Amino acid sequence: MILLAVILFLLALVALVPPFIVLLGQFPGSASAKLEAFISAYSGSIISLGTLFLVSSLALWTTHLSNRSSEKREAGNRRIAAEMKLAEMRKGWINELAADIAEFTSLVGLRAGNEADKKELFLGSRILLRMNRNDPDYDNLRECLKSVSLQIRADEPDLDKLIDLREISQRILKREWERLKRDLREAQLLEAAQ
Repeated sequence: MILLAVILFLLALVALVPPFIVLLGQFPGSASAKLEAFISAYSGSIISLGTLFLVSSLALWTTHLSNRSSEKREAGNRRIAAEMKLAEMRKGWINELAADIAEFTSLVGLRAGNEADKKELFLGSRILLRMNRNDPDYDNLRECLKSVSLQIRADEPDLDKLIDLREISQRILKREWERLKRDLREAQLLEAAQ
C-alpha cells in the first residue's frame, strides 16, 4: 500500500516536471531569477498543489497505520481464540483422563465389591485426581475421604468426619473460586490492553 502511494507520488512529480520547465522558460533572467519569478507568479497554485500532496500523503499514511493496527489486533484476537480453544480441548482431555483413571482404579480395587463400593472408590479417585498435590488441603482431603469411607461402614458412624470433609471441601472450593475470578480479571485486563 505504501509502495503504491510512493510510486503514484513520484509519477505525479514526473508528470509535473515538463509543464514546470515550460513555465519556467517564460520568465527572463538567470535560473534563480526565473525560479523566483515563477514562485511569485504562481504562489497560490504552488501552495494548493503542496497542500493536495500533503493531505493525500497524510491520508495514505494514516490508512496504512490504521490497517497495520487492525492487523495486529486481529492477530492477537486469533491467538487468544486459538489459546482458548486449546484450553477447552485440554480441559476435556484432562476430565476424560481423570474419569477413566478413576473408573479403572475402582474396578481394579474392588473386583468383588458391590456397586456402592465401586461408586465410592470411583468418586474418591476422581476427586483426588482433580486436586493439585501441592494444594495445602490435599493431604487433609485424602485422609478425610479415607476416614469418611471407613466411618460409613462402621456400626456407629462418626458423622464429624463428614463435617470435616465438608469444611475442607469448602476451603478448597473457595480458594479455586477466588483463583478463577482473578484469572478472569487478568484476562479482561489483557483484552482491554489490546
